[in-house]
Amino acid sequence: MTQEEYNRSIETGKLQLNAWGKLSYFFLAGFLFFIAIALSSIYVFANSANPDMSLIWVSIILGILGLLLYRYQQIGLKFQIAETRLTRDELFKFIKKIEEELECLIIFSEGNIFVAKTNNGYSLWTKCKQITILFDRNRVLINSIYDPVGKSGVDLFGQNKQLVMDIINGIKKAEKDKAP
Repeated sequence: MTQEEYNRSIETGKLQLNAWGKLSYFFLAGFLFFIAIALSSIYVFANSANPDMSLIWVSIILGILGLLLYRYQQIGLKFQIAETRLTRDELFKFIKKIEEELECLIIFSEGNIFVAKTNNGYSLWTKCKQITILFDRNRVLINSIYDPVGKSGVDLFGQNKQLVMDIINGIKKAEKDKAP
């Protein structure tokens, strides 16, 4: 993550992806739109006297599904914010502990940016997750999405949101344990 992406993420409250990450992350939604447009084109350019209306209905349904999926994935890019009194060093110790528990691979750790990937994406049903943690004064911004560089996917069961909530609860617990 570049400093510009960090600044934009802090400003918007959403995880900023590079071009390849966006393409991979939104691939399924884009694919549904592409199929919808292709089916609509077939309907429009068909030279038949009785064009098949089922093509237009399928394209409408796929277009709506693509739009809903795009909106759902946009929501997944939002950071959850935890206010904390922990110092940056204390937060890094906590994150190191999480890293060991989740068997994460640190992708990037510099300054106020920490990016790791979980290492459990080897089976068909589990996917690697990218965990992004940004430090901004007394706030910690946390996001988890399916790895946009590897096997991308859609979090239909809320696993990423649960992971973020577990991290936030851990930060609150660490803060409470520190308090005299």
